[in-house]
Amino acid sequence: MRSLALVALAELRALQHAVRSGRLACPLRAIELQAEGMSHIRDAVLVALADLDARAVDTVLDIAIAERTERPAPHVDLVWTGPEAKQSRARDTAVVVRELFTRAASDVWIAGFRFDHGAQLLAPLHQAMAERGVQVRLFAHIQRGDRDDRPAAEIIRGFHERFFRYEWPWPTPRPAVFHDPRTALPGAIHEGASLHAKCIVVDGEHTLIGSANFTDRAQTRNVEAGALISDRRFAARLIDQFHGLINAGHFLPL
Repeated sequence: MRSLALVALAELRALQHAVRSGRLACPLRAIELQAEGMSHIRDAVLVALADLDARAVDTVLDIAIAERTERPAPHVDLVWTGPEAKQSRARDTAVVVRELFTRAASDVWIAGFRFDHGAQLLAPLHQAMAERGVQVRLFAHIQRGDRDDRPAAEIIRGFHERFFRYEWPWPTPRPAVFHDPRTALPGAIHEGASLHAKCIVVDGEHTLIGSANFTDRAQTRNVEAGALISDRRFAARLIDQFHGLINAGHFLPL
């Protein structure tokens, strides 16, 4: 039923009406969905409903629609680094990051373009791993210098050594670190590709996404903006994106 999360509420209702009125026969078929003008949601619908009879389809759609209409709206906070011209209700970036890491209970996903001062910024996360067994997956950008002609394997090995010396200096436990192998290749090959995402997902519910890197400047001095979203469905969709990249081989273990 997860694929139905990609279908808009109005389209779920239209699909249910078409099934109840008999315009769509069950089990559902791609050609009939297309004839009904639903080709853009066909794949998502078939993944969830392809083998079900009309009664089962109606029940699943009832659940999906109820979940969409009755669940509480996501809670969103503005997260901010830098000066403010007036009194603000924005939350401080460094404080939010520390709270997320400190309160993590099961798993944390992190993507960052740049890291520094890791022993300070990531210490609460290491403590969560050591004390509560929190699982951490971290996606990092590997930066090749413009005139660096070393083999990609050497670039990756050097990043690994620096990261676990300066950004994560603790021998155990360690996060699972992933990288996009294109970023270690010469510029003419990867055409400037970079992992530019900056986000954290904690316990499958709380997502911080915005402009701030995991650096001292971004956390304390730059002007940075982000959103802290408390919503399990949004968190699941972001995690699924990164899961998909790992499964497809676009991101590799460091």
